[in-house]
Amino acid sequence: NVSIKAQDGDESSAFRARLTMDMGVGWRAMPWIQWFTGLGAGQLNLIWPGNKAPWASPHFFWLEMFFHVGLGWFLLLGWLMWRLDWRGRISLLVAGIAGLAPSSMVYFQPFWIFLGVLAATLPTKRPAISQRAVDQH
Repeated sequence: NVSIKAQDGDESSAFRARLTMDMGVGWRAMPWIQWFTGLGAGQLNLIWPGNKAPWASPHFFWLEMFFHVGLGWFLLLGWLMWRLDWRGRISLLVAGIAGLAPSSMVYFQPFWIFLGVLAATLPTKRPAISQRAVDQH
């Protein structure tokens, strides 16, 4: 049980730190199999420290997704990174950095559309013969 005090009126950072610590308590209570599968969407039940509202999000996308989906989330991101071309990799890297920002992308629909577009544009390997024909013309 740790008390977090806001410095210079910065309650938001203090609240996020408290929520992240509460998420850690939830992880320690999870059965081992759920580290692989996650608890599922909507199972991150945290209480907002300020007004004791019954639902709060820590706004740290990568930790939230790990909690919801488990290790499969990181396997999916690794697979995408391996399969995408350089433009897709840069886009995914930028999205990864943006996920560290204070606001959460879990509830931001354009992010999921972006991941869908990345998955839909995975490059396919062409047969060598057709590639040579394209290069000759």
